[in-house]
Amino acid sequence: MISNVSFPKYLEEEIGSKGGDAKLILPYLLKSVRQLESAGADFIVLPCNTLHSLMPTLKEYTSLEFVDLVVEVSREVRESYRKIGVLCTSKTRKEKIYDSSLKGVKIVYPGDFEQEEISRIILRIINKTSKVGDREYLERVIENLLEEGAEKVLLACTDLGNLVKHNQRVLDTTDMLIETTLRKMKEFKYNKSEARLW
Repeated sequence: MISNVSFPKYLEEEIGSKGGDAKLILPYLLKSVRQLESAGADFIVLPCNTLHSLMPTLKEYTSLEFVDLVVEVSREVRESYRKIGVLCTSKTRKEKIYDSSLKGVKIVYPGDFEQEEISRIILRIINKTSKVGDREYLERVIENLLEEGAEKVLLACTDLGNLVKHNQRVLDTTDMLIETTLRKMKEFKYNKSEARLW
């Protein structure tokens, strides 16, 4: 089941690029949570890195379990890497969404100027106005992070994979979330089948 969170488009820039208060989008998310509850969802997946800053609040409003993207991605990263680059929105970086979950892993972020351009690129991807040079710019930033010692670069924004997913040196959080969600769906299917047997 999919609940497409409908909200004013200006909030994408206000929150993601300008680092505004993510709680501005909370009423729209809660509406979707209620829709999924009413539809009989077993658990909820929020496929947005930036909005995971709201996860503690969202959990207060529902008894449904959330598949926590940040927790799942961080667990996989900690198992394999000691130093990781992170490409994300300015909000994700400002809130240090991954820093506490990646204890023991050194995080390398792009410089401030690069971060501003990355946020602009993300908005262009969302608005379907990407420029020819956007992919090349992201590839250069990835290369810079690798030169700083990052073993891999985490695409910690679900939109970035649209441009650089093919790069073998990146880890796409969207792909990692899909794998986790599929495992979770199989668990629920198995547990429900087992319950019927008894």
